[in-house]
Amino acid sequence: EFEEAIPYISTSISLTDMTSTALKLRNIAMMFLPSLSGESFSEIGLYEVTTSQHPMQGGTMSCTYPSNIEDSKKFPLLSFEHGDFGGGEFFMGYKQFMTKIASAGFVICAPLMCPFPTPACRAEQHIHQLDAITAGKALGNTGVLPVRRDGGVGVIGHSTGGMTTLKCSTSENVNQYNIAASVMYNGDGGD
Repeated sequence: EFEEAIPYISTSISLTDMTSTALKLRNIAMMFLPSLSGESFSEIGLYEVTTSQHPMQGGTMSCTYPSNIEDSKKFPLLSFEHGDFGGGEFFMGYKQFMTKIASAGFVICAPLMCPFPTPACRAEQHIHQLDAITAGKALGNTGVLPVRRDGGVGVIGHSTGGMTTLKCSTSENVNQYNIAASVMYNGDGGD
């Protein structure tokens, strides 16, 4: 069902080669831009980033985004879902990954729920990921996060989070949340 809704992208992202990852993500950024008029990829370059936590439906999310930017500069929103043992206090293992994505010109928000892979929590992970989109858009509308108001959003997941990312990519969710891309990765260090 998601193949009809959004284009499928397959890429191997190695957590050990973060510079290469940032460059791949800059290329993926084009899908989120409604138009390249007046903006080029050189303007999407690498940014300094900051991280903050925000309330969302059912809990808290961590958002990493470009900092020290002009107030008018806005970026595509991504919702990230972790793998097993990646939520709550275990989330710090994803800090470098989220930093590199944000430095490539994205606002990436990740729910901090499901610290352990319980069946009940796992069944809700895709809902948390969608709720992070809603919260991220709201924070963008109020100026708290530098989120673009135009163009689509993306969902990205690692391991078990990749499986929940597929659930986010149904036609209904794509239309309701304006999902423009869905990226699942293993991140096992392979090329």
